[in-house]
Formats: sequence, structure tokens, C-alpha cells
Amino acid sequence: MTVAEKLDNLAELYRQGLDSRFLDQQLDKLLQREALECQHQIAQLEARLAVFEQQYGESTEGFVRRWQAGQVQDSFDFTEWASLAQARQFLQARLRLLED
Repeated sequence: MTVAEKLDNLAELYRQGLDSRFLDQQLDKLLQREALECQHQIAQLEARLAVFEQQYGESTEGFVRRWQAGQVQDSFDFTEWASLAQARQFLQARLRLLED
């Protein structure tokens, strides 16, 4: 059984009225731990993004707008900067789900 199937089964048990203080606590701990890991990864990405911001004198948000509009030349630095910004956006979305 896959993890997704196990989670589906657990969700179904809760829909059926399962009331387990133990499972509630374990799920809370799991989600908190995963949220902390996301926060750590976001902080690491933000440190790397800050290097590009300082080097090129532009915010990541401004750079991404120009990148998406095709107003930025192709270079290794700019491709890496865009990739890091996208990774941060992905992790921020994941964090929002974990904290809801």
C-alpha cells in the first residue's frame, strides 16, 4: 500500500467518526515537523536569493517579473536565480498547506 493510499484510508476513518487523541497528536507532530523543515529550506533559499539580489541590485520579485516577461538575457546566473525563486514559491505553497 502506498503512502497516499494509507492517508486516504486514514482520512476515510476520520470521516467515519474516528476519534483518536493519539493519532491527532501524532499527525500534529508530523505536520509541525514537516513545516519546520519547509521553513528551514525556505531560509536557505532566501539566503541564496539574497546573494543574487545584492549582486544584481534587484529584488527577486522584480527579477521574476522581468524573467517571466522575457526581458532578461539568458545566463547561468539568471537561470539559477529563477529556479531558486520557483523552488521558494513551491515550498511556500507547501508550508501554507501544512499550516492550515
